[in-house]
Amino acid sequence: MLVYGTRAKTINGPLIEGRQCTECGKREHRSFGLIRYAHVYWIPLFVTKKLIGIECTHCKRTLIDKEVPSEIAEPLRPQLFTKARVLPRYAGVLVLLLLLGGFLLLGKQSSEEQAKWLAAPATNDLYIVRLDRLWPELEPEYPYGLMKVVAVTDDEMSFQVGTVVYSKASGVRKDIRTHKISESDYYADELFYADPAELPELKADGAIVSVRRP
Repeated sequence: MLVYGTRAKTINGPLIEGRQCTECGKREHRSFGLIRYAHVYWIPLFVTKKLIGIECTHCKRTLIDKEVPSEIAEPLRPQLFTKARVLPRYAGVLVLLLLLGGFLLLGKQSSEEQAKWLAAPATNDLYIVRLDRLWPELEPEYPYGLMKVVAVTDDEMSFQVGTVVYSKASGVRKDIRTHKISESDYYADELFYADPAELPELKADGAIVSVRRP
């Protein structure tokens, strides 16, 4: 279950002397700040409000936000809401940005690696493919399968074609992960042949989904 909500952090500020309390007439107030922020699983994401308040030290009458006179609030603001106090409330956003950057970097590295393997195919490379793009007459409901490189020459490469098909590519990835592809009856007897020079085009067309090199 997603735990999302808002919380508040209280910051103690300096004593303010000289301003008369409208309730008890005393002239000493405690100042404070409130940083309200959104969170997910109690990890702070971003600040929603920064409020300034003052409280009479005698009767505890409290003024907050717009109730605090601007001549008192404005000098307090930079003292209460320093970068060291505010920036940690954006920690979740920073983590998300770092994760996003990491995923983008991994995606770029993966794309470069895929292109390198397609440019120089090798025996035992595993190709997750859209079988319906290679053979349009096949049932489109279960289009994903696996092809394993058997041999490669300059102008021809041969593949074993898996007999197990899936509606999603994740099914093929699970077969690779669980070593099901090592079973003796996983592949058909008939081989599939292709020109290595056509591999980048097949990848661009979506016939080749991804390449794994053991």
